Amino acid sequence: MIKHQVVAYTNEKIEVGGELRKLGYTFEKFTDKGKLSKSDDNYYLIETYPELKEAAEIEIAKYIELAEQTESDMKRALELKEIIDNADFDGELVTIKHKVSKSKWYEGNGVGNMRSRYDVKVPASVEKEARELQAIRKKHQGNDAFSFVRTAYKTITVRDADHDNY
Repeated sequence: MIKHQVVAYTNEKIEVGGELRKLGYTFEKFTDKGKLSKSDDNYYLIETYPELKEAAEIEIAKYIELAEQTESDMKRALELKEIIDNADFDGELVTIKHKVSKSKWYEGNGVGNMRSRYDVKVPASVEKEARELQAIRKKHQGNDAFSFVRTAYKTITVRDADHDNY
């Protein structure tokens, strides 16, 4: 028995706040082969919405595949972290991530209201490794078995703003 929560959506749409949305239901019990278990609390919904069964099984298949890759991805991520952390940060740096603040506070006009910009940088010599590590970490977002703490790597963040960051 696999216990993991997935959300499956019906083909039916309802209006919520003027927007059309699909109905979503949560399923939590699957057989070891990734089939929706009849003992799941929401299994009765399959009679009304038969598409939910296939949708839930597709989602659990994605989870099973990700779970199978976690150990090897974790091993590779730790190797990449070690390479990046040991690189020379005194040489040429390249930006691997660009972020801009999105707070509504920045909608004001004038000095002190410029959106803050953050460039995350690593040495040019390990750019490829840093991008690979970023991709692995992104792939495992929401995966409790993957350690983001252990795979955190050294970077330099450059902030560009017209105000202090309190």
